[in-house]
Amino acid sequence: LRSLYFSGLTFIVAALVQAPWQLTFACGLQGVFAGQVGPAAALISVTVPDHELNSSLSKLNAGQYIGTTVGPMMGAALGFFLGFREVILIAGILPILSGVAVQLWVPRDVVERRAEAHRPQGEISVWNRCLTCRLEPNLCRSTAQAKYWS
Repeated sequence: LRSLYFSGLTFIVAALVQAPWQLTFACGLQGVFAGQVGPAAALISVTVPDHELNSSLSKLNAGQYIGTTVGPMMGAALGFFLGFREVILIAGILPILSGVAVQLWVPRDVVERRAEAHRPQGEISVWNRCLTCRLEPNLCRSTAQAKYWS
């Protein structure tokens, strides 16, 4: 949500600038805060049932590429009629409205503690086995591992 709100604010700042250096600064801030696709994919991966996951992530990617393609065309057309400051201002309001929509309609994650992984007594992970063989070759279960590390 922060990236939606901050990117919207940086667009609004870009619409209000008076000098080229200010626009450069606003665009730099836009680049810093423009990370919505990763969190959206993470949100989809934890909220969508497994049998719909491929379809949902495909829709996210399609929306990203359609927006990247169609957005500049729509902005140029609207810029011709409204002016470019107004279009940039509209482009700043849209992410803020999207953030409000996400906050109102997307359910919050419920984080639950996972149960500790149960290992049968005496079983050692591969990493611990490697460390054990390195430090104490006589304690290794496999003579091949002991020979490798000695």
